[in-house]
Amino acid sequence: MLFDPEGNFAGVVSPLLNGGKQDARGVDLELQYQIQTPVGTFTSLTRATYLEDFVFAFPGSKQAFHVAGRSNTDVIEGVFFGSPAGGDGWMRWRGIENLDWTWRNWDLNWTVHYVGGFREEILNKKIDGFEILHYVKATWFTDASLSYSSVLAPLVESQPVAGYSKSSREVTTNNQGEAVESTAAYSMPFWKTILSNTTFTVGVNNIFGEDPPHEIGFESGDFLIKNPGYLYDNLGRFVYAKITKKF
Repeated sequence: MLFDPEGNFAGVVSPLLNGGKQDARGVDLELQYQIQTPVGTFTSLTRATYLEDFVFAFPGSKQAFHVAGRSNTDVIEGVFFGSPAGGDGWMRWRGIENLDWTWRNWDLNWTVHYVGGFREEILNKKIDGFEILHYVKATWFTDASLSYSSVLAPLVESQPVAGYSKSSREVTTNNQGEAVESTAAYSMPFWKTILSNTTFTVGVNNIFGEDPPHEIGFESGDFLIKNPGYLYDNLGRFVYAKITKKF
């Protein structure tokens, strides 16, 4: 208990205790394959996650709930899970497929995202006395990008001649009077210095403009969730370009 300087009761302090339980059981899968050809290197990387079971128990409770494949707005045995504004869920399957092609200074990347569906049990909504059950469908999203890396090296004279090279410091003579290169590097024009070690990229996220899956959601006052807000955004197709410079 807390008391103020005058000795009056000011409250009770209780430490936060994490006495709940979360136990996930599943498997992560990954498969990579690469092949080199005269026209470049092709790489395939597949990653997937399967959630067999997810056990949830509240602090101080011995009752455990199995929520894999369900929405966090579900009501299981009279218990409401998650935030009404979340629209999240525990999907059984999630995966990503990445296809990459590199050739010389070019890099083409194609990525496919898979987000599994889940069951949604609607809180406080019934039709003819039965709870509303809805399945939020699985979704596929596709991204792509193309990059070119500019790598420019300083020019080096194949047969340097003392007195005729760009800089007398770059060419010296040996004991026999023959012209040889010194360790000094040949300077590049300013524009080549700027472009060297620079990568130019253009890309598109969500190429086909897929919308988030429909969710009946949970109604709270004037607020009604129409899609899984924590899993998706409504940005749609997004085109971008970027320049990366390494010094």
